[in-house]
Amino acid sequence: MLDIIITFRTTFIDSSGGDEITKPKQIAKIYLKGRFWIDFLSAVPFDSIVQGDGSEILKLLGLLKIVRVTRITRIINFMSIKDDMKMVLKLLKLVFFLVLYIHFSACFWWALVKNELTWIPQMDYAWLMTYTYDEFPMFKQYLQ
Repeated sequence: MLDIIITFRTTFIDSSGGDEITKPKQIAKIYLKGRFWIDFLSAVPFDSIVQGDGSEILKLLGLLKIVRVTRITRIINFMSIKDDMKMVLKLLKLVFFLVLYIHFSACFWWALVKNELTWIPQMDYAWLMTYTYDEFPMFKQYLQ
């Protein structure tokens, strides 16, 4: 929420004229037309506010925080640091999104197997000891 308040007070350079926009009303108007709703929906803890059947779906609004991370490239470009450091920061961003992609892929496959309720390994793996992952806590399921 603090991020939203700070963004309402942050000046920016107008892309059409190159002038710095310093008027709070003009900043707020442009922010409300653009990124405000993504910031607002990702910052409000709807899952804590709303209880019941719909709260599971509202938890998905937290995924909008990922969209906010994509803006870090603009911040890196405007930083007054050496180009080498900017490249390191961009590389770290790339690694972050790569790990995020791998995480979501793993979640997809886990959900696919979880919904089928049966998973039969191939016959050449039959000699291995297989475990039912439901017996383990969620953290251990994720790491295996």
